[in-house]
Amino acid sequence: MDLLRCNICRSDLLGPRPRDPQAKASSTSFKVSDLEISHKTGCGFCEILIKAIRFGFLDEQEREHLEEEFFLIFHPIQGGGICLRLHSHREEPYDGLDIYLSRGNRLFGRTPGVPAPLQLVRNFPHGLGEVKEVPESPQSPRTWAFIASHLDLCISSHIACCRGAPSNESTSISLPSRLLQIDSHKAGSQIKVRLVDTDPSAAAAVKYAALSYSWGFTATRPPLTTTRSNLAQMRAGIDTSEMPLTLQDAITVCLRLDVSSIWIDSLCIIQDDAQDWADESRRMGTIYQNAFFTIVSASTQSCHDSFLNSRRGGSLAIARVRVGAGADTDIEMEHERHIVKVRRRINSGHHLRCHEVYPNSPIDPIDKRAWTLQERALSTRSIVFTGKEVQWECGASKACECDLGPVEDTIREFIRDSFDLADRKTTVWPLRDMRQVVVRDDTTPSKSLPGWEILVTEYSRRALTVDADRLPALSALASSVSPYFDDSAYFAGLWSKELLSGLCWSAWHDFTGAPSDKSRFAKQYVAPSFSWASVIGQVTYANERVVTVGSLRWRASVAACHIRHGTHDVFGRVLSESYIDLRAPLSVVSLVKMGNNSSRKTLEVKFHSIPDPPSFLARVDGPIYRSSYEVSDTRLDGTTKSSKTELITLRRFTHGHIEDYYRNGHHDDFFDVPIHFVPLFENNRTAWDRTTIWGLLLGRRLSAEPEAANEYERIGRLSLDVRTSKFDFGRLYEQETVVRIY
Repeated sequence: MDLLRCNICRSDLLGPRPRDPQAKASSTSFKVSDLEISHKTGCGFCEILIKAIRFGFLDEQEREHLEEEFFLIFHPIQGGGICLRLHSHREEPYDGLDIYLSRGNRLFGRTPGVPAPLQLVRNFPHGLGEVKEVPESPQSPRTWAFIASHLDLCISSHIACCRGAPSNESTSISLPSRLLQIDSHKAGSQIKVRLVDTDPSAAAAVKYAALSYSWGFTATRPPLTTTRSNLAQMRAGIDTSEMPLTLQDAITVCLRLDVSSIWIDSLCIIQDDAQDWADESRRMGTIYQNAFFTIVSASTQSCHDSFLNSRRGGSLAIARVRVGAGADTDIEMEHERHIVKVRRRINSGHHLRCHEVYPNSPIDPIDKRAWTLQERALSTRSIVFTGKEVQWECGASKACECDLGPVEDTIREFIRDSFDLADRKTTVWPLRDMRQVVVRDDTTPSKSLPGWEILVTEYSRRALTVDADRLPALSALASSVSPYFDDSAYFAGLWSKELLSGLCWSAWHDFTGAPSDKSRFAKQYVAPSFSWASVIGQVTYANERVVTVGSLRWRASVAACHIRHGTHDVFGRVLSESYIDLRAPLSVVSLVKMGNNSSRKTLEVKFHSIPDPPSFLARVDGPIYRSSYEVSDTRLDGTTKSSKTELITLRRFTHGHIEDYYRNGHHDDFFDVPIHFVPLFENNRTAWDRTTIWGLLLGRRLSAEPEAANEYERIGRLSLDVRTSKFDFGRLYEQETVVRIY
């Protein structure tokens, strides 16, 4: 008989406990039945865990499979906090339950007025501590006090955050062209807002807020916008009662925090004036940077939802414990009275690390929208209304109502740290856990390139209502980070001094190699095919460029690059005349079959110039189709023959999703059709006699114009992993030419 600590919850047991040969030796994974065994052999807290699992937040459907489910525990020391985190194998690590202590009495009632006695538990895990309760309403006095205290602290103590604030008279501030003036002359009167033109000469005296939110386009309830037809009415003023709920709530926040002006994009930009839209969207970065604070409506799906009148998920009291009292005494002093509570883990906003954002992540609606990424990253101060709590973010601090503390590597922090947006003086690149990318054999790699690639990966997974906004919605952020690319020109989402590496992107694929069902090409022209912006869906970058695993050699070089901009904003929209010329080997290949891997379809490729070549896995960027064009044969004397030749290739299909072809069997149309392969780089791993060759799959742009013979568009990418000593590299690289990609 030994004095033991519980193997599952790690509570000190109050008496001798026999060693059970069937007991779990570790808390790595367990079932409810393991908790029951532990409880029967002396651990009272394991019974509390059973209650938390069975009655905390599980619905009836989940309870049916409760006995078969495996659970994991993150103990307070492991989690770096003072609560115990419990989640099932079906849930991601960021989901689950938080179990913690709270001051209280011996009674609790899940329904008001119906109290029930709580069980007294004499043992609980080491490190379990007291956590503040999150108010049930975003409009509670505690919530307003939380916001006001952090705003006051930032204004009085954070010098960097006040650099662009109106209180700093030495700083030149760029104002938006228009602001909404909030008119509330007396308590209880109807509140009006007026659209007013700003005076640049009075910028130092203007204190305004900005709003970041999801518009939520619907045919039946469109958002309120300023247009040329209602501009006069907006200048005269409208009652806030006529505004969508999200906008009304933003006005309420401004009044509570003594701010009388606010910038809201839908109302401060004339939406049907293309020139005004282009001018104001180009200034988006400075608008959010210079705002006194940004109100982030993170939890609302559309502008017609309220973020102030939502009800938050509460907590459940499941036991009472004694803190500080001896285990062998029945004396319970007033300051020792605590209850054990359980609540759903708050897993959004700055509680979610950037690498934890997956397709099924429980992120707030605001973090699914593309425009809001730069709004969040560039704001000096943000008051974030999530569905479960209010969070505070500024250049010097973060805080939250749940009292458990934010994580250190959110996407906002990653962007700001990667490009030093908070300091604006020197580039400080966090190299931990990041790969170093070689750009060219004869150049020094940019330290900012990996940061840009991860930024693009995050941005590309977010949704846009209008495909054409793919580049404009990132333009303010691109403009802000451009100084860290050594005066590189910006080419439709790529940087001129890093063009080859910028070409090494792929449409998001699952583990089988199949592209995401949501990957598609823009229905209207957005960007040249060599740019990631031409694909609607998430993109990633080639890990084969990691220099630690081999010797990397570029097989292509940039001969020319021509970008024609659609507006005066060089970071915004581009026109279809844009192209890049690569000097590189060009090989003819064909798609030979559609493989089936784990119920998903993959493409294989063969080379025409290499005898008995193996097949290699190809990945298309989106739906493709078979295209043909007839050209007349020409005699040597220049006259035209009567015969014609049909040229066949594969092209991008812009009117569907990739799943349409897999489901409808259209893929049979593009087998054995000649397309082209351009290798970009090779990575030779001498120790393993292996070489990886990574390049682009191209379809020909068929045209009657003679100069179009070497014009192509990207349709996918190909990665070859071959035996260095066996592969015929000479045949692959012998046909070098200039390839123009539109």
